[in-house]
Amino acid sequence: MTDNPKNEYYKFFTDNLYMVDMQMSLIKNMINELYGELYWKKNNNNDNLSETEYRIKSLTRLYTFLIGNQLEIYLNKIINDKSSAAFSSKEIEDIHNKKQISEKWKEAFNITYKKMPINNQRLLDIKSEINQNFSSNYFSEIDDIILTRNRLAHGQWDEQLNAKGKLTDNKPEILKNYTKINELVLLKNKLKCIVNLLELLIVYKDKCEPRFEINVKKYINEIKNINNRIAKSNIENYTKKYVNKYQKEHLNFYNNYHS
Repeated sequence: MTDNPKNEYYKFFTDNLYMVDMQMSLIKNMINELYGELYWKKNNNNDNLSETEYRIKSLTRLYTFLIGNQLEIYLNKIINDKSSAAFSSKEIEDIHNKKQISEKWKEAFNITYKKMPINNQRLLDIKSEINQNFSSNYFSEIDDIILTRNRLAHGQWDEQLNAKGKLTDNKPEILKNYTKINELVLLKNKLKCIVNLLELLIVYKDKCEPRFEINVKKYINEIKNINNRIAKSNIENYTKKYVNKYQKEHLNFYNNYHS
């Protein structure tokens, strides 16, 4: 460890983010190919679907698990940001003193929020908008993703258990509302916007500049747009190009086999 461990931690978590992003990209490609196979079989009245469906579900759960992992790595990267406007050693200690990952996220936000200036009505309004979005929307989603990650990490890939170890129908919202890869990819993008917004609040030095408000609103609007896209997402439209790809590969194999 060097004299500036914060720099090493920042690099460590940046490298980890790159690795988990690569893992997620590989898994997404595998799922896309399987969806191409699944819908080609459905379109051609092939009843042999169960194995393909099971493989899709298994890989989709793994992708969901990695979203939760990525969220934790994002937090650690933000905590160790090298900017002079970032967290002090005491603030980092206060964040790490929180036991739950979701509580660490809230503490990082609260420390940053309290330091934001309110020199005029414009800054007061933007500060209020930021707080409302995090308190009413973003944190509840972060909490649910962390819960989902923990459930999956303990082997609850399909059936869920309550605190007493009994089977329960009470699944985390993520497992109920994000069951397809196209939805999960959009969720991943939305979380990245939330992370970018928090990072902006932490490292942007002069928050009285108009550019700060512009960037804040940009991320808030991007998150709203992604929510709209999630609501309108359709797995069959998403998989059309993968069906065409599978059909082409299937026909090539058939033609080569019979030539």
